[in-house]
Amino acid sequence: MKLMISKAPTLDRRKLLAHAGYASFFCIISQIIQQRSALAAGTSFAKRIIFVYHPDGVVPEQWHSASVDALNSSLSPLSPFKTSLNLYTGLSYFDPKPGSHPEGVQRMLTGTSGGTASIDVVLAQLFGRDSLFPHVHLGVDSNIGDGADKKISRFEGGTAKPAEDDLVRAWQSLFGGGMTPPPAGSGGTDDLSLLEGLKTRLESFKKELDKTEAAKIETHLQSVLEIQKRKQAPTGGGGSASCQNPGTAPSNTGTLLDKTRGQMKNMVDAMACGLSRVGTLQISHHTSESFIPTGERSMRSHEASHNDMNIHAAQKKLINEQVAFLAGMLRDRRDPVGEGTMLDNTIIAVVTEVENGASHTHSNLPYYTLGGSQGLTTGRVISCEGRTVGSLWATLATALGQRLDGFGAGQGRIDAILKGG
Repeated sequence: MKLMISKAPTLDRRKLLAHAGYASFFCIISQIIQQRSALAAGTSFAKRIIFVYHPDGVVPEQWHSASVDALNSSLSPLSPFKTSLNLYTGLSYFDPKPGSHPEGVQRMLTGTSGGTASIDVVLAQLFGRDSLFPHVHLGVDSNIGDGADKKISRFEGGTAKPAEDDLVRAWQSLFGGGMTPPPAGSGGTDDLSLLEGLKTRLESFKKELDKTEAAKIETHLQSVLEIQKRKQAPTGGGGSASCQNPGTAPSNTGTLLDKTRGQMKNMVDAMACGLSRVGTLQISHHTSESFIPTGERSMRSHEASHNDMNIHAAQKKLINEQVAFLAGMLRDRRDPVGEGTMLDNTIIAVVTEVENGASHTHSNLPYYTLGGSQGLTTGRVISCEGRTVGSLWATLATALGQRLDGFGAGQGRIDAILKGG
């Protein structure tokens, strides 16, 4: 399977922090400019987004909740993050009649019946293009069967974009040494000269900033220079509370949930070091044959969705435990470029292709977002009656500073969830 991490130059481990420093440094400049526009408009933006897909819908009676303070059983693992949680009710596809799993996957991130790019790919082009890895697209057992209709991401024209299921290969692409790194990361004195020269060139730019913004650039550049001077050491720790040494690659063995946590760690480590701002994690695929261990009778995901709603609901609870694990990693790291934690600056958007896994409903879709309070108003249940998923994607893009007035078949935004909206 070809690695689907866009434009992914791999890094020698001894050079990781240097590359991370470059990426984070250039990222902070672009984000300061972005923040200046935001302040002028009286708004703020989130800094990154992660889409998380889980298969085969939910058990509505054990999922939908009237309040974030009283989450139903399947959502209960998210209670520690309730102030960062938004639950969306009433969202549908442009054709809300019950349909199939493949139709749901096709419409889920594109907002259309096909032939267009999905929102994660679009955001990688608009929002992630200045990162070393515009789109980190990881999977867990997502390519079993290898059917194109099981892939959640789409290039322009509707061509399916497969995820990287191999945890070790994903880690090596992000942090390993399998390819020649970019010349600027060669590790010699030329890099120091480059950075010193860049510092001089930035002096004129800094004159356009206020003292706080200029101090941010100066402090960050000094940190990068210090990392560059020390990077010849045989081992190294994290460059900050956010960017940490990724250690060794996660294992490809274990349960679906074990591998999910491994891919989540790959994602967070990459984003914390400024390597990417857009990520997608596809957990299995529609009509999944994967076992999600519940401690009860062992059953595959799709089988449970049709034959035992209690087991299916328990499987969904376990999925949300993994999302809570992801949110916890982000909460526990200071944001490398924004105010607060990485969770405050990262939108986690959790989706599945149908609402009811047994009846394949395409209305009242069980979507939620976690985090991103720098761009979203959070801690609420939001009614989206009459809205399609494309309106949600346009809204989240706007929360990232990429204003869209609609997406796919969805017209308009849900402005009430935007910070200051």
